[in-house]
Amino acid sequence: MGRTMKTSYEVLAYQQNVSVTIKTLTGPVPFTATYSFDDADEATKLSILAQVEPGGFLKLATPIIRRQLNKQWERNFANLKQLLES
Repeated sequence: MGRTMKTSYEVLAYQQNVSVTIKTLTGPVPFTATYSFDDADEATKLSILAQVEPGGFLKLATPIIRRQLNKQWERNFANLKQLLES
């Protein structure tokens, strides 16, 4: 989407070293996401399962929104990995 957007989240569930589930409170696209942390050899595998809930006009653009969110999460995870490994 090419621009910075601020979003507020609510933590719905948290299991230390296992998962965290969040829900957007503000922002352009409502979604709920669960981030899961799993052992992967000598590393940690981070996975996300998200439910996107666009309404109104945005509902028509759901496939595009999902693709954009996936790209954004991939960039965020790559940045996180770089920060953690440096």
